[in-house]
Amino acid sequence: LLMLYGHQSRVWSVKLLNDYIISIGEDSACIVWNYSGEILHHFKGHVGRSIRAVAVNEDQGWVVTGGADSGIRLWKIGKHILEEDGPVCLNLCGVTITGLPKAVTLVGQSQLLVMTDAGCVYSYCLISKQWNFI
Repeated sequence: LLMLYGHQSRVWSVKLLNDYIISIGEDSACIVWNYSGEILHHFKGHVGRSIRAVAVNEDQGWVVTGGADSGIRLWKIGKHILEEDGPVCLNLCGVTITGLPKAVTLVGQSQLLVMTDAGCVYSYCLISKQWNFI
């Protein structure tokens, strides 16, 4: 049994990966742990609201979070992270997103899908940096 302490409020989701444990919570934090219980990364990028959705591509070192602040962030983890790396805030220009991100998933190496609490689904191409309503 491994008990992890690091969030300041309720934890909404946990992802178990080969090398990491990822947790997101009401405190707007995304925490990356190792299986010894140490915090490797403590990401804060959503503005004062909880993180509601998380997706991970362990091979590419990406963690995607969707927050109640309407933001979507891409984070680098593991061997892919550089000291100066911060979140990549996805540019929502040109697209009106209805609702707040409720679920996110990475499809392949270049596609992100976002479902909102209003039932809308959007895709984002990580290469062209373009949003589409599906």
